[in-house]
Amino acid sequence: MFKLRTLLLAVGLSVSSLSFALTEAEKKAVSAALEGTKLEKHRLYDHRWNFRKINTQFNDDTFRVSGHFRHYKRWAHDDRVTFTVVMKNGKIDEDKSDIDIDEAIDWRVIAWDVIKFVINLISGNDDEVDSEGDISKDTLDAFIDSIDRIAEVDAGDSWQEQSQKVVLLLAKSAFLQESTVSAFRDRSQEGRKQLFAKGRYNSHELNVVGNNKISSLKIGKGVQVKVCDRTNAAGTCRTYRGDKVNLPANLDNKVSSVTVEKRKVVSRPQCTNGRTKSESCAPLNGVKNYRCENGRWKLVSGGCGFMIPPLSF
Repeated sequence: MFKLRTLLLAVGLSVSSLSFALTEAEKKAVSAALEGTKLEKHRLYDHRWNFRKINTQFNDDTFRVSGHFRHYKRWAHDDRVTFTVVMKNGKIDEDKSDIDIDEAIDWRVIAWDVIKFVINLISGNDDEVDSEGDISKDTLDAFIDSIDRIAEVDAGDSWQEQSQKVVLLLAKSAFLQESTVSAFRDRSQEGRKQLFAKGRYNSHELNVVGNNKISSLKIGKGVQVKVCDRTNAAGTCRTYRGDKVNLPANLDNKVSSVTVEKRKVVSRPQCTNGRTKSESCAPLNGVKNYRCENGRWKLVSGGCGFMIPPLSF
C-alpha cells in the first residue's frame, strides 16, 4: 500500500466553482455512491470501477466524506482506493484529506515468472530464461497482450491518476447534495431545478426555476431552508429541514424568496408548560410531583424513600 497526496485536492473548492453538469457515466457513479446502490464494472474515465455507498458527516462548518471504491480487474484481485476528503467552509482542507491506494499484484509479472519456471522445469535448466531466448518475443508479446485485454489495462491516464478524479467527483457531488437546497418547478421534485447554497435569494435571483414557480424542495442534511411569498424573507413563510415533495397551497407557485442556512437542531418539548403529573415510587415509599417548565418536566416536591417499620418492645 502507498499513499498519494492528490494534486486535485490541493486546489481550493467553493460552491460557486462546482459544475452541476455531469455525464451519464458520472451520474451513475455518483448515484451509487450517495444512495448506496451497488454498481460494478462501471466504465468511467477509461477504466472500470466497483462502487459502494460512501459516508458523509456534517459538524458545524466542516463536511467530511469518506469511503472506498475498487478498480475492477477481471482475472485478478481488484485495486482498492480508500479516501477521506474534509471541507471547511466550502474549501478542501488538504492537510486532513488523503487517498490510500492498495494496488493489487501485477499478473503480467507473475505470469512471466510462471512461464520461466515451467520452461526451466521442463528443460532442467536452472538458469534465468531470457524473454528473447527460449521463448520467442512474438509469443511473449501475444501473451502479454492477452493479459492486457483480460485485466482491461487501458491506454491513456493511469487508473491511479484517474482514481483521484473519481474521488474529487464523489466529494464534490456529496458536498452539493448535503449542503445545498434544490428547488423544483414541479411537484414531486420534478421539472426545472435550481441549486441554492447558503444565503438569501430574492425574486430576481430565482432566475432558473422562476419567481412564483417553486412547487417542491430537496434539502441537504446540513442545511435548512426558509421560503416566503414575498421578497426579503417576508410575508407567509415556512422553514423546512427535510425534503418537501409538495409545498402547501399558500406557498405552491408563490415563493419569491429563498433563505438557506445551517441546519439548527431543534429539540422537541417533552410536555406542555403548566401541566403537572405525579409518579409513585413503588416499590419504595413516596410520590414525586412534577411540573412542566420550558417544555421539560421539573421535580417540584415529594421524593422516594424507605419506610422504617416502628420498633416494638
